[in-house]
Amino acid sequence: MTPPGPGGRSPARRPNAGGGAGTRPPEVAGGRRAVATLAGLVSGLLAAGVLLALGLLMYRRLLGGSESGLVAVLLIFGAAGAYAGWLLGVIVYGAVRGDAGEPARD
Repeated sequence: MTPPGPGGRSPARRPNAGGGAGTRPPEVAGGRRAVATLAGLVSGLLAAGVLLALGLLMYRRLLGGSESGLVAVLLIFGAAGAYAGWLLGVIVYGAVRGDAGEPARD
């Protein structure tokens, strides 16, 4: 164990006085946040569109001209697409933003 420093704290427990290897300038963090938002939005919309397209394809193949079938497919695949799009968007946003365990600053 390291002996305590002048303030009675060990050197490993001193608070970070600002700066350091883990901090980024605000303009870099803001730019990364914007790119992450755009990437998450695009990937989420793409996932929702793919699920909705698959639902419409299934409707054309199986149900033909049924209006109630179209409404059911749009509701079911629309809801599933919205959820999948939101989930993928959040995952992509977090991956692109890449905080690496840093606390959020608002």
